[in-house]
Amino acid sequence: MIRIVLTGSECTGKTTLAEALALHYRTGLVPEFVRGYAEQRGGIIELSDHAPIARGQIALEDSYIARGGRLLIQDTDLLSTVVYCRHYFGMCEAWIEEAWIAVAGASLEAAWIAAAYAAQAAAAQIAAEPAAANAAAGAALQPTVKRLQLSAWALLDRLCAPGEQLAPPVKSLEEDAGEA
Repeated sequence: MIRIVLTGSECTGKTTLAEALALHYRTGLVPEFVRGYAEQRGGIIELSDHAPIARGQIALEDSYIARGGRLLIQDTDLLSTVVYCRHYFGMCEAWIEEAWIAVAGASLEAAWIAAAYAAQAAAAQIAAEPAAANAAAGAALQPTVKRLQLSAWALLDRLCAPGEQLAPPVKSLEEDAGEA
């Protein structure tokens, strides 16, 4: 099974992208467990909440994996929990980090694909800012983002069975430049 995990800061479009990918590939989408958990607690999350959050995310992932299939899209994974804990509380329980490493170590290709889309989302967010400097910075990032996207799609295609192509066609940098 190929697992594509989206990761990044809040409000960068991970859920929107995950939904679009799952729809496009007609595959399962593992939602972000913490979203519902936080809503139940009025949006306040303490360090002690991260163990149940991690267990909930693992259970969600396991339930979708058990359903089988060739491809699975994940709105997030334990990396977000690890980063959040370390950023806001200065530490994270070792078992949570070890659980993420155990999965991520076996799926670094998925992390590369997620990085490509996180870069794309960041560039789009910068470009959408009203300040001219931010728009220029976003535009300057577009060739790099395009290279990451092309690399991610090529990697996804390599992970597929021979003759199977999961990725939609993406124009090359040269084709894009010809349209500009």
